[in-house]
Amino acid sequence: MQALFLQYLYPISVSFVAFLLYLIGNVWISRKKNRRITGFRRKEISDPIGLGDTPDEIDDEKIQALGIDSIKGRFLFIQRAYPIFIGCLWITLLITPYLSKLPAIYISLIVAIVSLVLGVAIRPFVENIMGGVVISLFQPVRVGDTVRIDGHYGIIEQINLTHCVLRVWDWKRFVIPNSKMMVKEIQNHTMHDELIWTHITFYVEPECDLDIVEALAREAAFESEFKVPGEQPTFWVTDMQKDSVQCWLAVWAPNPPDGWELRCDVRKRLHKKFRQNKIAFQNFRHNSRQYPVDTENTEPTLPI
Repeated sequence: MQALFLQYLYPISVSFVAFLLYLIGNVWISRKKNRRITGFRRKEISDPIGLGDTPDEIDDEKIQALGIDSIKGRFLFIQRAYPIFIGCLWITLLITPYLSKLPAIYISLIVAIVSLVLGVAIRPFVENIMGGVVISLFQPVRVGDTVRIDGHYGIIEQINLTHCVLRVWDWKRFVIPNSKMMVKEIQNHTMHDELIWTHITFYVEPECDLDIVEALAREAAFESEFKVPGEQPTFWVTDMQKDSVQCWLAVWAPNPPDGWELRCDVRKRLHKKFRQNKIAFQNFRHNSRQYPVDTENTEPTLPI
């Protein structure tokens, strides 16, 4: 009975299960690819910092085309690799009952060779490929997302099977292996929406009337064209020292580029209003009257 099972029933059962997995997996991968492409076409892509035209401008349409090509390429690889995976799984399950008939030395030798090849020779490549597959299926980041990775603030320009390309504010590009992307902490500003709660920090002298400071700060933020319409700015006094008062002004921006413009615009308006009303800024570190000092570390420093 056992010989009959191994000769007929077991191979047929394994083959049927493998074929069923192949069909279900192919349908699931195809639907996943179509949903990714449809969702990406609906996504609004915006530069993290609006720097205007550049000598080699990459506009939203080009980024969207790169993103769609990237999605198609990654899922094409998955669709081609999936039958190979199913085939290897099918062969492994078929020969498993017969392994007991082989000498243990041969099994150990085969396992050692396979482990050596996978663990040493092609480990980095396999890790990057698996990272690309995970990114394709579960989307921790997408082409066009505004992100911060290891202190670099920019937009995901490309996602390939082995690496991602991050374009930062000054048009430099960082190529990050997918295996690293899987273990890095990524701050994604556009994962669910593009709204960003932006803020600036500044210091004033202790002698200043904080009610007037608050009114002028709220007015400067409310007048900016880059904020979300109808949203009221928020003002806090976040710290008090013997020679300075730390203030925090926050307001909603519709997207990261407008958030950058909003901070720059509010600083200019705030500086003008404070000078008109003879309110002195205080540089806490140097204990001298200065222009506004931005201590916010959530954005890169533009070159002078």
